[in-house]
Amino acid sequence: QGGTYLYNIHAEDPNGDLLIYSTIQKPADMMFNSLSGTLIWTPVNDDVGDHQIIVKVSDSELEDQQIFTLDVINVVLEEK
Repeated sequence: QGGTYLYNIHAEDPNGDLLIYSTIQKPADMMFNSLSGTLIWTPVNDDVGDHQIIVKVSDSELEDQQIFTLDVINVVLEEK
């Protein structure tokens, strides 16, 4: 928690069709750019734990999904 998570989804279409990125499941405060396929999130202490994320990419005919779990751990900083 406390650090920013950044993930760029990468997909290619062999026909050169326009690809549309979307999310099916993600934490509510995770930002997603559907044009670039970029996920950005800065979890806080309340977010500690596992979060399943499902992203989808599609063209006009086909689609594919990526499913992964992001584990947010509690970071305790010692005072000096």
